Amino acid sequence: MESINIAILVSTLFIVAMMVSAAWLVISTVSKKNSAELKLKEEQLQKQKQIARNTLNSQEAERKRIGMDLHDDLGPSFSVIKMNLGQVKHKITKGSDEDEVMELLNQATGYLEDAVIRFSDLSKLLYPVVLNRLGLNAALQDLISKAQNSEIQLEGMIGAGAPPNDVFALSIYRMA
Repeated sequence: MESINIAILVSTLFIVAMMVSAAWLVISTVSKKNSAELKLKEEQLQKQKQIARNTLNSQEAERKRIGMDLHDDLGPSFSVIKMNLGQVKHKITKGSDEDEVMELLNQATGYLEDAVIRFSDLSKLLYPVVLNRLGLNAALQDLISKAQNSEIQLEGMIGAGAPPNDVFALSIYRMA
């Protein structure tokens, strides 16, 4: 009888030990799984933060480029126009002859027309209206025709399919 009690006690201890081991294994596995999931979520969050930083850096670089283009390209033109108009005003009040005044006005008009063209080119770089109105094919053909001159001959073949979305079309246009 005593050997049966010992066998029951050993069996019970063995079963308890197995249950404790099984519980430890389950808890350990769940803990590792939770830790892995947490690590994955942290990595995803870091990737999202990096994408946000890259987006902001891209936007700032584009703003800087636009600001520099406006400052370096249009700023001097407007300064010269203002100076010419100031000279016109001075010559008119001084009673200068009409030919001098007309020459200054013609110069100011030429500078203004040039500034309007450069402003138009810059605004098309920001968002090409022709792309929105006529589509990617027409916008690319427009780019090709504007880039051609007597020294450079360009030719483009554009597929007939429509781009999958507006962002894709804009990206293709900007690359061109």
